[in-house]
Amino acid sequence: MKVLIGYDGSECAMDSLDDLRRAGLPNIVEARIVSVSEVVLPPPMSYTLPSAGAMELQRLLEHNALEVAETARRRLQADFPAWTIGVEAHPGSPANTIISVADDWLPDLIVLGSHGRSALARFVLGSVSQSVLGDAQCSVRIARLPDARAEGPIRLVVGVDGSPISDAAVQSIACRRWPAGTTVRVVHADYSLPPTGSGRVMLTIANWISEERQRISHAVDLALRLLQQAGLTVESVVRPGDARQMLVEEANSFEADCIFVGARNLTRGGRLRLGSVSSAVANHARCTVEVVRIGRA
Repeated sequence: MKVLIGYDGSECAMDSLDDLRRAGLPNIVEARIVSVSEVVLPPPMSYTLPSAGAMELQRLLEHNALEVAETARRRLQADFPAWTIGVEAHPGSPANTIISVADDWLPDLIVLGSHGRSALARFVLGSVSQSVLGDAQCSVRIARLPDARAEGPIRLVVGVDGSPISDAAVQSIACRRWPAGTTVRVVHADYSLPPTGSGRVMLTIANWISEERQRISHAVDLALRLLQQAGLTVESVVRPGDARQMLVEEANSFEADCIFVGARNLTRGGRLRLGSVSSAVANHARCTVEVVRIGRA
């Protein structure tokens, strides 16, 4: 497994390293820690600072960024001694740099911290997290690590709707190495009939909902069996509601460590924004969110 970690030395970036202890990742991982330094523009001709001074300042900033990445490497290596961990520093925009490195290196997972502990900060992700979530071709893990969830059995929430992307989210959990006692809550937002409508239209909708419920029931059963076979304790919640709100609500009541949610992969030439469910969950969740993508462009 290849894991790309964006790191800037902030508290939320350090949280993202600690969160990896509860991510179920395998023993054999090739990780790359990327730190980004500011870009120093050459001074105008009329300015007294020579261009050589600007170049020296740029080198100093890049050296400091590399030291930040090296600090993260030592911390991560202590938790995962079998991992192969490299570090690198680049000047430029953090989001663009992370995406550029990911496009060249093709990681399975990008890991970022989030400035999302307050309600306001959770409402709108930081520009780096939001940009990477929207543009990455692989899965992205946005780490939030409240102190109350730093220890104890791991609790996960996964959204299931019978689609290939939700199947991929379930499979991503099932393929990892979780400690004994890890519990997964499988969540599906059920359909409900609209309050009004003509008899024929209502009958058509009711028949469609009935068929969908059978399909979803089968998908939920498959997810539960797959997770049980992986040695996990499982439970399911199926109730009417909006999936965007329901996943966050269930994660809050369950005191989940992480929500897994699927997202469609996007072409390199015309990437779109995240789907409404993935984006809303990533914005509003109090816990870590892992957005799982399948395939590559």
